[in-house]
Amino acid sequence: MKRWILTFFLLFTCLMTGCAAQKEESTDAMLEDELIRIGDNSCTLAEAMIFVAAQKNIYQDSYGGDIWSVKLSEGTFETYIMNGLKTYLGKLFSAAQMAGNEGYTLTDEETTKVNQAAAAYMAAMSEDEIAATHLNEEIVRDAYEQYVLARKLYDHVLADANVEISSDEARVIHLQKLLYVTQDLSETEVQEKKAAAEQAAAGIAEGKDFAAVSGDGVITELEVMRGQMDPDVETAVFALATGEVSPVLDTDEGYVIYKCTDSYDEAASNANKTKLLAEHRDQVFNEYLDSYLKEHQALFNDQAWEKLSISGYQGAASANFYTIYQQYFSEQQ
Repeated sequence: MKRWILTFFLLFTCLMTGCAAQKEESTDAMLEDELIRIGDNSCTLAEAMIFVAAQKNIYQDSYGGDIWSVKLSEGTFETYIMNGLKTYLGKLFSAAQMAGNEGYTLTDEETTKVNQAAAAYMAAMSEDEIAATHLNEEIVRDAYEQYVLARKLYDHVLADANVEISSDEARVIHLQKLLYVTQDLSETEVQEKKAAAEQAAAGIAEGKDFAAVSGDGVITELEVMRGQMDPDVETAVFALATGEVSPVLDTDEGYVIYKCTDSYDEAASNANKTKLLAEHRDQVFNEYLDSYLKEHQALFNDQAWEKLSISGYQGAASANFYTIYQQYFSEQQ
């Protein structure tokens, strides 16, 4: 479910890189509860609570309430998610504004579904949650309208883009790795490791397995996709057919021999292809949207943003914006 959410519109990790032309605006120029303004479109504090609750639903259900205080290199996990959410909402409402500028509107059928989704969302909320978020059906309906318009723009941009991932780009392979570590060794010791690796390679060529020839070499099993290895090593191992063995490779780790045990893991390759395709699509869309934002700044009220908190949200987050959206718009995925 979470994977569908992130790949459906904008891959959340891609959004962490920032939003072009963001600008902090004083509270004198924006309403007190207005978080984002782009053109005549804006996101209020109450509307943002829909997405705060969704983040709580997604992560806390999986990892528990302590997840928000986990320390990362730049603050807590909550800080990381909230920074990403700020960028996400900036792009979401900017995309909806851009869609409106380009003449996109909701069809009668979409309007009906938006109304149904908003009603379902409010019905799933407890009285305490409604009190905590200050939400009503009109606010939720606007959030769904923004989402549908942004999706329309996303689909339009991607329909005109040639975004493809070949099977070879997405290929996942399985390897046995035999490593003779040379780090922090003298030149004499390095040469001894090289001789041991070459002797092992000779034994493998005679039909012996890694365990029989390894000596003080380290054997590991690997699942590898492109982009994870040194380019020269990647070229060598991805050229191997199942059962084939590489020559001795001189790497930063030491002398290495690889055996390909599966040159194409179909299930893993298909999953990787889906992931890479989503990432490439989001990159195309982000570039398109950023070109618009260079001319139309997204204004942010940072004083209002400080009022938002995932860990401090008192509701149970029983209503999930994304799952309810999927219930009514799943046939359009």
